[in-house]
Amino acid sequence: MQTELMTTMQLRLQQLYELDIPFNVNQFLITDPELVQRLDQSVNPREIPEKLLICQSGDDIDLSLYLDPDVLGSLTVNNPEQKLDTSNIENYLTVLEGVSHFLYLVWNARFNRSISLFEMELQAEVDKFVLSLLLANSQQSTGLLYDLFQMLFEDFRYSENMTRVERQRYEAANYYAGLYCRELSRPLVGLPDNVAYLNDLRRFYRLTNRLKIDHISSLCLK
Repeated sequence: MQTELMTTMQLRLQQLYELDIPFNVNQFLITDPELVQRLDQSVNPREIPEKLLICQSGDDIDLSLYLDPDVLGSLTVNNPEQKLDTSNIENYLTVLEGVSHFLYLVWNARFNRSISLFEMELQAEVDKFVLSLLLANSQQSTGLLYDLFQMLFEDFRYSENMTRVERQRYEAANYYAGLYCRELSRPLVGLPDNVAYLNDLRRFYRLTNRLKIDHISSLCLK
């Protein structure tokens, strides 16, 4: 079931942003924590439930998406597609973050565009908010609709084993994503009928790092 859920997440993101991606995220999924330890070549290889592993050699990129098997298993038992609520949303967001990272990297790589880790985290925060909002709205989960913004951008917790640089990057990504999602939160409930805001999301996805920040700033000044 977890592979179906990830495919559904990928298809929803591709439809939302009009992306043409010839790969299925499940082809790159690994769930073995020991394998992740061997593959992880990052400066600070933290033990976290979601991790996109990237190894680049020239123009070639090798990708693996690690997701904690317990997280995936819990969503098999407590299916968010049937009901997204406080009992499963944390694990749902973990998986969604991984799918978002995968798609954003692959889409940009197809156009030979380099991206920063900050840019990837910023887009993932937006993706988590938008897709969760749409799913909760489709299920008429009124309570979750009101709590979602606070959950993602106010009551979040950072991993204790982050480096200072990692912490600053996540804080900045969360801050700017929160500003953007606050501006769009009310209209997004009507997606995909609200064409103007749907177009804004698609345009935002395609902006580069600095332009994303400039766009958020311009919205907040209106």
